[in-house]
Amino acid sequence: MKKQCLAVARVVNPCPNADSDRPGATPDFGGPGSETGVGAAFLALDRIALVGRTTSATGLGTSGVAQSTPGYIGGSVGDGYLASFSISGTRQWATYVGSYYTAVDDVVNDVVGTSDGTAIITGGAGGSLGTSGSWDPTWNGSQDAFVGAYSSSGAKLWRWKYRLLADAPEDLSWN
Repeated sequence: MKKQCLAVARVVNPCPNADSDRPGATPDFGGPGSETGVGAAFLALDRIALVGRTTSATGLGTSGVAQSTPGYIGGSVGDGYLASFSISGTRQWATYVGSYYTAVDDVVNDVVGTSDGTAIITGGAGGSLGTSGSWDPTWNGSQDAFVGAYSSSGAKLWRWKYRLLADAPEDLSWN
């Protein structure tokens, strides 16, 4: 089986054995579905963050993070993810970023790191993403933009959700 090189490992290692099942090949990341890495950033000076989209319902989330299990994954619908790796490429933790019971993708499109190891992510949510108490915490049939912060251990620190509806004022939701 042809293995795909871990996108974040390319920052550290050019992945010379990605087409091989031999020991020493860069390790894969993900579960039985499909993972796409769309952004990577240094977190402090000792870790690398990888973000993207997954259709894997298992094999990605780790314990002790904001969301160790996916929201809604079915057919071609997936969740976003945020993962942290050591500089040598060892996965430290990974969290799903996904809403429940919607048939629209959730995706994390970009990440930047801060000097204390916080990951700031942006993306599109096909559902509420847990913004209870906001002006409109429900899914309205389209994607909502969001920005969020996660600690160096994968805990959600905060998340703003932004929605602009044709007949409603701007919605900036804090959670």
